[in-house]
Amino acid sequence: MNGRVVEVRASDEYPTCGVACPRALADAKRLYSPKRVLYPHMRSGGSFRRISWDDAIAELASRLEHVLSTYGPGSVLLLDYAGNRGLLARHAPRRLWHVLRAARTDYGICDQAGAYALKLVYGSTYGRLPEDVENSGVIVFWGVNAAVSAIHFMKLALRARRKKKAKLV
Repeated sequence: MNGRVVEVRASDEYPTCGVACPRALADAKRLYSPKRVLYPHMRSGGSFRRISWDDAIAELASRLEHVLSTYGPGSVLLLDYAGNRGLLARHAPRRLWHVLRAARTDYGICDQAGAYALKLVYGSTYGRLPEDVENSGVIVFWGVNAAVSAIHFMKLALRARRKKKAKLV
């Protein structure tokens, strides 16, 4: 409206199934928030003061150079798979971190922990594909509140209940 984003909504297409997560739904509000940080700041005493982009980049480069020369490239961790970014913002910076030989994750900090827990409890992480859920007759949610922590999956389960008369337990 008038060149401003006023609302974020999910599409009915897979994988969102018509549901957007709370973080995405709040994007429009955050975009225009007076608390949004638009310029670099540096801690000065107990508060922050605005600094120029040139000063911010110089400070960052100086600190990064110090850490790399003192502790080595393994002391810098590239953690780059969270938040909303386009292809350029996501992939272009990797070149820098690759040249610096920064440590990287296996892109599974959360996922790997969950998979390990599932293997401990069930012996496997094998399960059905989410889109197969709509063909189920019974769907059991065990130890999870899917309406809160698996909202996309819950939407599929509700669709199965509506279309196939599936029982949700």
